[in-house]
Amino acid sequence: MQYPSNPTALTRTAARSTSVKPIASLMVGVLLWTVAQQAAAIDTRRYFPIDLGATWTTRTTPVPSAGDPLPPYTTVSTMVAGPVVNGRKTSKLSWSNDNGDTERTAGVYVNDSTGTQLVAVVQMAPDAMRAECLPRPSSPHYILPGKVSVGQIFSGTLVANCDGAVVDTLVTTTVLGFATTTVPAGTFRTLNFKRVVDVRVTQPGKPRAGWKEISMISFAKDVGLVKDVTESFFTGLALELTETEVLVSTNRKYDPLDQHDQ
Repeated sequence: MQYPSNPTALTRTAARSTSVKPIASLMVGVLLWTVAQQAAAIDTRRYFPIDLGATWTTRTTPVPSAGDPLPPYTTVSTMVAGPVVNGRKTSKLSWSNDNGDTERTAGVYVNDSTGTQLVAVVQMAPDAMRAECLPRPSSPHYILPGKVSVGQIFSGTLVANCDGAVVDTLVTTTVLGFATTTVPAGTFRTLNFKRVVDVRVTQPGKPRAGWKEISMISFAKDVGLVKDVTESFFTGLALELTETEVLVSTNRKYDPLDQHDQ
């Protein structure tokens, strides 16, 4: 396949797909467990389910700040068996959409008492991105630590070396608290986060480049991602695109009576 000559564009695609976005793009949402507050009252371990066979269908509406309007698109994401990593079985978030996305990467996860952790990023067939171009967690990364508190901040990094460019992705997430969120799939009590993704590309002989995303993300207990509103800042860090992703359907079961996490 033809690889993009712009490593920023390549890494943008890869970083999005490791966040919760694939439940659409994902995932980046990858978080290093650096706790800003020691007190942790909310049990999050059921807010990002990685059970095999779990399936989500989401609808994303992109709104560019200028130019022609873009059509909405649908993403179907499924948790499947991932590779064995350090002797542990994993789950992989496999996804596809009707937007023609290529260079799709999938996050590989484990879940235990410490939380939900991203342990690898792999390429999805039939794409064939070179291994060195895939973003890698620089240390243990948590999508959600097992316990959090409102106002707590998490940060994590991804690193890639591709075609002579070093791409560093810093993800910083703040726990906002609970709210009621209504989407096509229903009305849910959600745990909400603000996520900032800051990408910097360093390449010899070229000006430093980068891009940024600011997302408001809502997770429901036993369901996963319910809503994601992401603002993307690209050229000159000006706002260029706002994407709203909402849950349309899922085979996950939501119990409105089982919502006591504190």
